[in-house]
Amino acid sequence: MTDTVIDLSGGTTSATLTDGTILTASPQGDAGTGNYDTFLVLGAQNTESGFNTDGSPLPLDDKQQEHTNALLLSSMQVVTVGGHDYYVFKLDANEPNSATGSLLSLDSLKIYSATDPNITDLSVLQSQPPLYDMDGNGNVTVQLNAGKDAPAGSGQGDLFVYIPTSFFTGATGNYIYLYSAFGTPSGSDGGFEEWGVITRHSQGPAIGIDKVTVDGAVKADGLTILTGEAISWQYTVSNTGNVALSNIVVTDDHNVVITPVLGDATHNVGDINHNDLLDINEHWIFTGSGSAITGDYANVGTVSGTAGAVTVSDTDGSSYFGAAPDIHIEKVTVDGALKGDNLTILTGEAISWEYTVTNGGNVALSGVNVTDDHNNVVVTAVLGADLVHNVGDTNKDNKLDTTESWSFTGTGVAGIGAYSNIGTATGSFTDTAGDPATPTDTDGSGYFGANAAIKIEKVTVDGATSGDGLT
Repeated sequence: MTDTVIDLSGGTTSATLTDGTILTASPQGDAGTGNYDTFLVLGAQNTESGFNTDGSPLPLDDKQQEHTNALLLSSMQVVTVGGHDYYVFKLDANEPNSATGSLLSLDSLKIYSATDPNITDLSVLQSQPPLYDMDGNGNVTVQLNAGKDAPAGSGQGDLFVYIPTSFFTGATGNYIYLYSAFGTPSGSDGGFEEWGVITRHSQGPAIGIDKVTVDGAVKADGLTILTGEAISWQYTVSNTGNVALSNIVVTDDHNVVITPVLGDATHNVGDINHNDLLDINEHWIFTGSGSAITGDYANVGTVSGTAGAVTVSDTDGSSYFGAAPDIHIEKVTVDGALKGDNLTILTGEAISWEYTVTNGGNVALSGVNVTDDHNNVVVTAVLGADLVHNVGDTNKDNKLDTTESWSFTGTGVAGIGAYSNIGTATGSFTDTAGDPATPTDTDGSGYFGANAAIKIEKVTVDGATSGDGLT
């Protein structure tokens, strides 16, 4: 497919793509590393590409470790234009001041999300669909005049990309990765290119916290976790202002003990330059631990920091649902119209057993099965009118819901004397992190097999003598 070239290098300074993205080359604000909310710096490589990360070594053509960083979605500012909401990414490019050398083409722009801020392998990002792909509009190439003496130049931004916030609703992680590639017409042959973003910070000290619940390898809000499991919370603290912060303190409203995640013996793993200050674009990590309780649970993390005499703070909550899977079985013996335990039944009569299974927990159960400890009793499900689902599976989802009662039956023939057997019900549940539970329950039932019989003995009596065959 032929590229659609959007030429913003001349008199035209803005364009709107079919997906609602706005591109503008109008000068806006001060650029320059450190003044641009920079999170990605790319070095001149003619054909140039890269993406932001906290990982090391930097991937592809990324340069300047101190200005290439992971980007928290929560730190990005929503900008409203014409009644529509956008996130705004800003490009400051540096190209030679010549008739052709000043031109730069943005050939690819893709946005990904992830829970890991340290990804350095592009294939890891490409293993998932991007949140946003500029080529979704039809192989778009944006041509810029990024020369040092161009109207924008290196003193102001060269390109502002307004991406509708609706593209970010499918984010699977709290970190945003921007991948870009530059190339024709003249290639990236000048200084470095840097991407910035409009964030929530004001022109002063500000701090942000993002809290998520952690169950094994899964990090998110709203997880379903098996009751009693060991869990933790991750608190990611960012400097959303424009001055370094000290005295960083993280607390939790449920008295969770918070500890920093260290990169060495003394410094937070996010304290890149080991100066004990939360610098701009640094992301410090803290953690707390506990055990999952049953039902809905939520707690709120709070961070504070200082810049001189000013104290700034932020809060963020996280929640989970504690799953307590449970199953219950009740077994009775059935003789005609009578149901119960310890019935007296004539030996040789056809009898049956009824097994009623209910959910005593707070989550639906899959794989419900009933067995009997006497192998000659074959237990089968009592099916509904569709002859597929258990008669008690009212919503026909093949799960034993907390409001349902499923029926099973087994048959046999009454024996002689005391008899008992035991029914066992099992089910299964798997939480968000893939941790399984297999609740089980048993119940027995018995009867007495009555062998009704009578015996007669006849003899002949002659005086004091009795017997058979007398003379």
